[in-house]
Amino acid sequence: MKEEKDYLSNTSWLILERVTRLSLVLVVGVFLARYLGPEKYGVLSYCISFVGMFSAIASLGLDGIVVEKLVNARNNYKNLLGTVLVLKFLGALSVFLITIFASFIFNNSTFESFLIIIIATALIFDSICVIDLYFQANVQGQYIAKAKITQIAISTLLKFLMIYSNAELYMFALLILVDSFILAVCYLYVFQFQAKKQLSFDFSVVLAKKLLFASKALIFADVIISIHTRIDLVMLKYMLGLREVGIYRAATTLNEAWYFLPMVISASIFPLLVSAKKKDESEYLDNLQKLFNLMVWMALAITITVILFADEICFFLYGAEYLGASDVMRIQIMSCVFVFLGVASGKQFLIEKTYSFVFQRVLLGVSVNILLNLYLIPKYNINGAAFSTVISHFVSSFLFDVMQPKTRVLFFMKIKSLLFIDKRMFSRKLR
Repeated sequence: MKEEKDYLSNTSWLILERVTRLSLVLVVGVFLARYLGPEKYGVLSYCISFVGMFSAIASLGLDGIVVEKLVNARNNYKNLLGTVLVLKFLGALSVFLITIFASFIFNNSTFESFLIIIIATALIFDSICVIDLYFQANVQGQYIAKAKITQIAISTLLKFLMIYSNAELYMFALLILVDSFILAVCYLYVFQFQAKKQLSFDFSVVLAKKLLFASKALIFADVIISIHTRIDLVMLKYMLGLREVGIYRAATTLNEAWYFLPMVISASIFPLLVSAKKKDESEYLDNLQKLFNLMVWMALAITITVILFADEICFFLYGAEYLGASDVMRIQIMSCVFVFLGVASGKQFLIEKTYSFVFQRVLLGVSVNILLNLYLIPKYNINGAAFSTVISHFVSSFLFDVMQPKTRVLFFMKIKSLLFIDKRMFSRKLR
């Protein structure tokens, strides 16, 4: 009963934080898009996406592995967190240098390179997010939720002040750096003063080698995922222009806002799945099936809503300048069910330690996406990029499972969920 309450409380706090963040980010994002207009908004979106393609290197694919290790050895966290903290800092520093070098190679605009350097600097503070992993493993979402809610509230206030004072575009890039610093300070505060823990900087070379060896496939997988989620904007910039980037980003912001649901629920349920795997295989698969069922029901509800009201949503939020965003929304939201299932099944790869499948799956997805973009964008403009996204998620998050003998069980479990053969979902009676 206590374990059940802990998971429900943890999930509730995480959802509260994500809903708060979603609401504030959407509101300020709409005002920012209106304030900057499609072209300037496209410049900012492109620069963020450019940095984002490299940012995953900084995480070194360690997050899921570290959470699992912390679940299995909760009392021995200092050495593990200290080692991961140092690794993530070195990874962020490397990414910062790589991004600066790449920005001057691929961008003719000095101003765009300037924005990219500012945004890339924020990666240095992201290493402190290792504290998040500790709270995930200990099912203490309230601490992280408080830190993130504080950060997003301050960020929202600063953005509105900038809009009100007619700030220049570079100031909004600078705010991304400020956001990262504020979040790091909030993490350190809740860890030291509320959780009453001390963040250690102890570094173990032996442990670092073990972690990097275990995560080698996940590092590449995370990089490919980052490319997959941002390549559309980068390709649109070079193939169509910055105005189209702004319109496309406005649409994807609304659709991707829903993706917090599978991430929060899967992250909260992850320790439960790890424990169930140790106890009984049938219980583990039973809980995984329930998770898939829940993902499908949520995704379908969101998809139907967006398809029906995309025109009204886009016109009300963005205005006439962003005509065309509603078509992108309708097309792209059809990938929602595959994204939700992909996030849920990704946890199974971590538990089974089949890390290479994570890499293979996302590599397949981004390859399909890039090839389809080259064909569909010239033919259908920004709608072509949306079609490419849907097909790539279908291939990587659904069809991939049938290609591997070890993942075919996931394919048939997803089929059961999609066909509503098994209607059970996670409830208060978790096994």
